[in-house]
Formats: sequence, structure tokens, C-alpha cells
Amino acid sequence: MNEKKDSNQEKIAKDLWDRAMLYLNTGKKKEALNYLQKSLNEYKKINDKEKMANILGNMGLLYKDMNQLEESIKYIEQAKTLYKEQGNKRKIAKSSSIIGDIYMEADEDLKALENIKEAYTIYKDLDDEQNVALCLIDTGIIKMHNEELDKALKDFKTAYEIYDRLHDEEGMSTCLGNMGIIYKRKDDLLKALNHHQKALNIDQKLDNKLDIARDLSNIGVTYVAMGKFSMGLENLKKAQDIFEEQDESLELEKLSNIILDVKNKIETEVKSEIEMEHIQEIQKQADNLVKLDIKKQKDLEKEEIFQNKNLQKEENEEIEKQKCPQCGFLNNKDAEYCGNCGISLELAKSGVKCPNCGTYNNADARFCGNCGISLELAKSGVKCPRCGFFNKKDAKYCVKCGNKLEKKDITNKCPQCGFINKNEALFCAECGNKLEN
Repeated sequence: MNEKKDSNQEKIAKDLWDRAMLYLNTGKKKEALNYLQKSLNEYKKINDKEKMANILGNMGLLYKDMNQLEESIKYIEQAKTLYKEQGNKRKIAKSSSIIGDIYMEADEDLKALENIKEAYTIYKDLDDEQNVALCLIDTGIIKMHNEELDKALKDFKTAYEIYDRLHDEEGMSTCLGNMGIIYKRKDDLLKALNHHQKALNIDQKLDNKLDIARDLSNIGVTYVAMGKFSMGLENLKKAQDIFEEQDESLELEKLSNIILDVKNKIETEVKSEIEMEHIQEIQKQADNLVKLDIKKQKDLEKEEIFQNKNLQKEENEEIEKQKCPQCGFLNNKDAEYCGNCGISLELAKSGVKCPNCGTYNNADARFCGNCGISLELAKSGVKCPRCGFFNKKDAKYCVKCGNKLEKKDITNKCPQCGFINKNEALFCAECGNKLEN
């Protein structure tokens, strides 16, 4: 009688399970949860722990999909307890692995690591290399998140070796991508680029569109870090196109911000290049001006040397010849009279020049031999502006024509320092320069 009752309960439980799966396949998660709970209650009546654990696990996954992480963990933990009662190591490990993933989503890294390590140990005992590698990827991600880069790198390398033995190219690609991210964080950009490129080659072979896009995105970001903005932008745009095709809105949003930032960097770089070209052009012009100034200076120096040579030549000629004081003509050294104006060169050198007519007279002459004017009077007297006759210094009227003589207030300014001296001064009182009155 009890066996018949249990069979009937099991039939009801299975029917409820099937309805739950029907709702689940149509995306009606709440209805699916409702029927899973009803199915669980029926299996509890017949104490079918295996089915109960299976339902609890599925309810936990449904709550995870609905982002109700606490509820999700609660149900999977209950499933895990039942699996332990049954001694089902593989199910215990899977439950621990799922709980670890949920804690990772919740950023509770210590609890995540604790559960994933538990799963890793069980899978290791079961010699399940595929799941051991998956656990290593999860522990590597947690360690990378906590900046334990060398430890994370070690986990990814071990996982890669396992996948390589299993010929699991998809797993190898995942490890290569994560290793590339770590090398970028360690500023080993060439290694980062190499690993991302290897991952891309595998994903292109497998035609995994989303993974191809992620690889291209990682390659682009690495090129940007290397300062190769154009190459970075090219790869980022390729990734963007694939994400658009696959309708990955979250990935697109993140990538769009990166692309905008790179475009701004390229614009800044172009401006900097233009400014640098402008600066270089100005510098070039300045250099040319300096070269021109140097050339001008050299030309001036050459001209000065040439002029000095000519002056020296003229001086030598003057030394070799006699220059006439009256007309400036160069006469032979032994000439007695100027070949141009006929003046006695000896008289012109030692005699007195008449201020009135310019004739040279003997040094002791009192009157000019040409115009007859008193040389003393001509030197110190006042010249009449009307007739040109020289009068005594204190004369008020010209003795020749009777014109009134007006003394002008002439300032005796030194041509060398500009000091104003007395009218009768012969030398500057400031600098000692000889004054020409």
C-alpha cells in the first residue's frame, strides 16, 4: 500500500517538475520556481534526497539568474548538504564551484576562494582535469582582482597546460586572454600583445564571435598603452562592429567610452605634432636668421679688414708722401710746393692760416700777405656779418661799414661728452676734450 502511495507521490512530483521545466523554457521564471517548490514538497514526502537536491540546485540557479544572490546561495547550500549525505563528491564539487562563482559576482573574494578551493580539491581527487582547470581559472581571476598578479599568472599557466593536454582550444584561449591582461598590468606590453594575438588566432579558428571581439578589444587597449593610438583604434573599432552584430549592449557601452577616449588622445597627439612642427619651423627660421647674422657678421668683418687694409695702405702712402694741408693733395716726400695748389708745403706746415682768406703766412707774420688783415684781430675779433671785416672783440659797430655788431649767446658744447662749457674755454671742463671755437 505504501509503495503504491510513494509511486503516486513520485508521479505527482515528476508532473510538477515537468511543468516547472515548461515554464522555465518559456522564460517564466517565477512560475517555474513555484512549480519547483511544489515538486520539492512532494519529493520530501517520499524522502527522495537525490531529487530534492537536484530541485534545490535548480532553484538556486534560477535565483542566480534573477540576481537574487543570497537566495541562490541558500538553496544551493541546501542541495550541497543533501549531496554530502549521499556521498556524491562530484555534485558536492559542482555545488561548491557554483557557490564560489556567486560569491565572485558579489565581490566576496574570500568566500569565493574558499568554495572554489573546496571544489578544486575534490576534482583533483576525482582526477577530473577539465574541472580542475576551470577552478584554476576562477582562482586566477580572484587573485588578479586582488592584484596578486604572479600567483594569478601561475594558476592560468597551469590551467593552460591542462587544456593543452586535453586539446581544449577554447580553454587555452581563455587562459591566454587572462595572461595577456596580467602582462599588461605588469607593463610587459609585448608579452601582453603576444598572448592576446594567440588567443585571437584560436578564437578565429573556432569562429567564437564574442571571444574574437574581446580579443580585438584587448589588443586595441594594449596598443593604446604602447602609445600606438591609431592601431589601437583600428582593433577597437573591429571589436565594436562584432559587438553590434551580436547585440551586446553592455560590451558596446564600455567599448564606446574607450574608443572616445582614444579618439581624444589621437586628436591631442595630432595637435601636439602640429605644434611641434610649428615650433620646429620657427626654430628652423631662427637658425637660418642666426646663420644669416653670422654670415653678415663675417661679411662685415671681411669688409672691416678690407677697409683697415685700405686705411693702412693710405696711411703708408701718406707716410711715404706729403699731404697738402690746404687742398689734401698727396705730393712726393721731397716736394717743396704742392703739385695741385702750388702752396709752399713748408709754409703750410709751420705757418699761420688766415681766417679771412685761407692764405698760409709765416708763423711770425702780423698781417696776411694776401688780404692784409691783422691775423691777431682775425683770430680773436668779431667778424661783421655784412661786410666780413674783422673788428675788435669788444667793438659794438663795424669800423668799416658802421653795421651794429650783436654778440650771440653761443654755448660752447663739448662734441664728445655734451658738457656745456664757457664760450672762451679751449678744453672741456668735464672730459678734457679739445674744443673747436
